Amino acid sequence: MEIEDHYGDLQELYYESKDGDIIVNKTTLEIGIIEKSWKRINIRTEKKDSTGLYNWIYQNGYETKTEVYRSKSGEIELTGVSYSAFKKMIDNSQLKLVTKN
Repeated sequence: MEIEDHYGDLQELYYESKDGDIIVNKTTLEIGIIEKSWKRINIRTEKKDSTGLYNWIYQNGYETKTEVYRSKSGEIELTGVSYSAFKKMIDNSQLKLVTKN
């Protein structure tokens, strides 16, 4: 019940994602890695060590659009990866969509 209470409408993102999945904020074009514990999800980016899922999605009081992807071939290094390079990974079927809000 704690997950439902904490994440509300975002609980599907919690349940469907795994540690190491790639999360993309489609509104800001920011890319991060999911770090999932048994009660919380944090997002690690090049700019920030850790941001909670709720704060990643709700920025300045507005809900942003987010998608979660999983690598088909194992872990992918995202250091220095631009959004356009990330889109090419999706187009080349290196990543599959897991869930989105």
